[in-house]
Amino acid sequence: MGELRDRMEADLRLRRRSERTCVAYLRCVRAFAAYHRRSPAELGEPEVRAFLTHLVEERRVSPSTQGVYAGALRFLYAITLRRPEVSALIPRPRIVRSLPAILSPAEVERLIATAWSAKYRALFMTAYGAGLRVSELATLEVSDIDAARLMLRIRAGKGGDDRDVPLSARLLAVPPTGTRLAAPARISSRARGPGSRSRPRPSGTCSAR
Repeated sequence: MGELRDRMEADLRLRRRSERTCVAYLRCVRAFAAYHRRSPAELGEPEVRAFLTHLVEERRVSPSTQGVYAGALRFLYAITLRRPEVSALIPRPRIVRSLPAILSPAEVERLIATAWSAKYRALFMTAYGAGLRVSELATLEVSDIDAARLMLRIRAGKGGDDRDVPLSARLLAVPPTGTRLAAPARISSRARGPGSRSRPRPSGTCSAR
């Protein structure tokens, strides 16, 4: 599905979808084509239903995973193939939202204390205290810290949006590697492996194949 894949990638890019969404949607459509061993352009609503039924009954995917597949196929048929009548018939799974387990302050303290170095203890405290995703933590830099206002700037978070989150004075005083968090040095380079980029790829790049 080379040409179709390129068209869908271009459609995703034009709509500024995140790189993660691009990769996930293209992977889902590739799995759909592989299941039927035919191009999606030759398939319709019965084949979509058969594939989604396979995911639910045989592969036993979670409702959220099913939702990603359904979203990818809706995008494919509504936008790339311009067959909205097929897209409209693709069901949206019901996703049950359960409450997460909430740790007590004492449990959080014990969890953070298990970190094997001061650097990782500071990273764990930052992630928990500021409510950061792993991807946001990995791209955090010292220039994102506003010590005067006790705010932390999160750049290119979910959906590619920036946001400010509160930063506690206690967290600001934690030395990650022998220096204060507000020292003029990069945090992110210590959190990522060698060769990583300092910032995530802009939304809509869809580079992975």
